[in-house]
Amino acid sequence: MLNKKVVIFNSGKKLFCSKGFKDTSVSDITKLAGIGVSTFYNYYPSKEKLFFEIHIQENNKLKKIRDDLDFEFILALFNSIIFIDTHKREIGIHHFPKIIDYLAEFIMKGLTDFPK
Repeated sequence: MLNKKVVIFNSGKKLFCSKGFKDTSVSDITKLAGIGVSTFYNYYPSKEKLFFEIHIQENNKLKKIRDDLDFEFILALFNSIIFIDTHKREIGIHHFPKIIDYLAEFIMKGLTDFPK
């Protein structure tokens, strides 16, 4: 059997890809992984941290993230995308469906373009 953290990681990755971040719950991830919710929290403090870890790993397969940026700063950038996507109706940007994609692309460009 695979390591539980690997099973959680793979389950989260599958669900985030199919359902999106907002519509994936920790409960969904644990059901797919075949573990209890408390076991999830032994490995990840939140679904945001899992999402971030998945994103970093996938990005590292494609290109390198700058190492001169603080981890907390990078996490704050990703959390801002999640917040904006979750609250797009309240903040009035739901009429601009591509804005999250543009914002994510802009952030990723900043994380992967190395200063000269």
